[in-house]
Order: sequence, then structure tokens, then C-alpha cells
Amino acid sequence: MHYLNGCIGCVFILLALLHLGVPDCFWLVSMHLCGAALAFPTLTRSLRPGLSRLLAIAATAFLFFYFAGFLKVAPHLGSGWYTMHMVALGQLLGAFAMIPLLAEYSCRLKAGGMGARPQRQTAFFAVPRKLEKQA
Repeated sequence: MHYLNGCIGCVFILLALLHLGVPDCFWLVSMHLCGAALAFPTLTRSLRPGLSRLLAIAATAFLFFYFAGFLKVAPHLGSGWYTMHMVALGQLLGAFAMIPLLAEYSCRLKAGGMGARPQRQTAFFAVPRKLEKQA
């Protein structure tokens, strides 16, 4: 998963460089750079749960912004849009690239909660103790 997230970060940087020459797309370049900034922290072994939660929220927001940007221009695209319209293609690629990043942050948050679970001796979806003893 680390290799995939590293590649996603590099693709976001590449997309930002490709969109530098497009007029009126400074917002898209900054979104791609923020996408790369969200991808590279997943390469570290340990992140604090609070930071993971914040980055997961940011990844979710960027996922929705990418999809919203693509769906805003989608009705105006022609039949060969994927060969001529780099902005829409970059938005769609960015949206789908956010999914593994969000999954990584989500898994880190779930793993952080596993350490606290033995202290409580309960799980969210668990068999009640009185039924557990009957079996």
C-alpha cells in the first residue's frame, strides 16, 4: 500500500505540473499539490490518531471537491473529452486517487482503536456477555 500511495503522490505532483500552463487553473494546481501533501504522510509508519483523523477529513473533502468539479463540467464535455479536456481528466483522476488515501487513513484510525479495545473488553458489534456464557 505504501508503494501505491507514493505513486499517487507523484501522480498528483505530475498533474500539478501539467496544469501549470492552463489558464485560470491555479485552483486546480493547488488542489493537486494538496492531494500530494495528503498522499505523502501515508508513507510514514506512525501518525498520531488526531492527525490521521484530520487528514482523513481533508481527504474526504478533497474527494468530494474533485468529483464536484468533474460533475460540474461533465454535461459540457463532448464525446472525445478524455483526449482533449485535461482539466476534467485531472479532476476525475484526482477523485479516484483520493479513495486509497482515505482508506489508508481510515485503516490507521481503526488500528489505533484496537489498542484501547482490550481495556474495555467490549467491541462495538459484540455478543453480550450474558449470551456469551450460555453458549
